[in-house]
Amino acid sequence: MIKKVERERIANASEIPLLDDMECTIDNMISLEPVMCSKCQTVFCADCLYSWKLTSLKCPLRCAPFQTIYLKDTIFKTQLSKIKVKCIYEKFGCKVLLRTHDPDTSLYSRLLLLG
Repeated sequence: MIKKVERERIANASEIPLLDDMECTIDNMISLEPVMCSKCQTVFCADCLYSWKLTSLKCPLRCAPFQTIYLKDTIFKTQLSKIKVKCIYEKFGCKVLLRTHDPDTSLYSRLLLLG
């Protein structure tokens, strides 16, 4: 499953009101598995936060104690399901739009989304 995507590849960004809130503070990618620090309420992608936790017990913004909240099954879930991602070959004329959480998306389309 795709875990994050560049903002430029989101075709319908204007239709996703919480998009800015899904941006990871560490890598500035749009997190499709957002995790939040329970103290400062800053959002990170799960991958970045996992890597961070291997080196520090504090939040990247220095909150302590550091506890996380997984946002995938909150209000973000509806927003995440609406995201449409442009094909990596858009610059060559491909007009395919992929839904990040669509179980019917073909393997070929998933490979295009992965880049």
